[in-house]
Amino acid sequence: MFADFCIFDSEIESLQKQVAPIDASINALDAQRMGFESKLKTHEEAANRINELLEAFIGRNDIKLLSNDKGYIIQRNGEQAVNLSEGEKTAVAFTYFISKMEERDFNIEESIIVVDDPISSLDSNALYSAGAFIRCHLEKAKQIFILTHNYQFFREIFGWISGIQKTMNPGGGLCFKSYLMLKCEHDQHGNRMSIPAKIDEMLEKYDSEYVFLCNQLFNARGKVKYSTNPDADQLAKLIVLPNVGRKVLESFLLFKFPNIARNSNINLFNQMKPLGIDMGIEKISVIDRLLNRGSHGDETTVTTIKMPDMAETPKIVDYVLEFIEKCDKIHYDQLCEVLGVVQPSTTQESSIAKAG
Repeated sequence: MFADFCIFDSEIESLQKQVAPIDASINALDAQRMGFESKLKTHEEAANRINELLEAFIGRNDIKLLSNDKGYIIQRNGEQAVNLSEGEKTAVAFTYFISKMEERDFNIEESIIVVDDPISSLDSNALYSAGAFIRCHLEKAKQIFILTHNYQFFREIFGWISGIQKTMNPGGGLCFKSYLMLKCEHDQHGNRMSIPAKIDEMLEKYDSEYVFLCNQLFNARGKVKYSTNPDADQLAKLIVLPNVGRKVLESFLLFKFPNIARNSNINLFNQMKPLGIDMGIEKISVIDRLLNRGSHGDETTVTTIKMPDMAETPKIVDYVLEFIEKCDKIHYDQLCEVLGVVQPSTTQESSIAKAG
């Protein structure tokens, strides 16, 4: 009997040694399973929050995030989403960004947050949603930088920041807010570079990009000269001013003459003649070329401005402003008034006429 007991005891010990690594594997798998379940739960909770934000942001709930063991998949109407628009991609990324700001281990009040143009490819409604999301979810940040090239979004954020009261911060000082713009300049070697500068007064005072752009033309009138070897400052102005002039013209024509400005190509030769604008045909030709071949022509004229074309820049500036004055003197005078442009007095003009 004792001998049998020893044999059984030895077999049990041997089996226990064989079971031990299996038990260890089972425990490891259990721990891994619990980790996956925890991650899935965390991902699911995060997905639910992102979906709430996404629905509020885009105003519909057809696009949702679904959690899995690797993270998330994006669904549209219950099926895996394909061919998301650029605006939808931006909305998903932005709401995910907002959800990360809300995590418990993230202290927003001690954080510096940079938001770089969150409204790329979004329509106007989503643009305002983005502004509202920033105000509601990020306003408690210790410091926030918001960058954009979209004028509407700039006005949305500018209005919010301008309304923030100068309250005392915990350190005892006033809350600081600053408005800057990046100016495209050229260094001494002609290389493009961006220079931070105080925001233009026209952008700060007037809720209109049009006024700001008109100010660029008035500031350049009679001052920007073309030469075969322009310095960096002149080169920067010569390159950008034709586009400024075109945008001013398009805005002015759309408001002043909506009937002729409704098409993408505006034939000023034929459409302006019946209006009786007292302006030479050669000047109309330059303006017509700026509106059409300069913005709606072949690929090379759309994406580049050839060096010889820069010789026309001073004429373009002068002709655009003269065109606006001829079409609407009251409007032109108002622009001069708000921009501080000094016009020749009536007495001075009469004296010149008599002297002639």
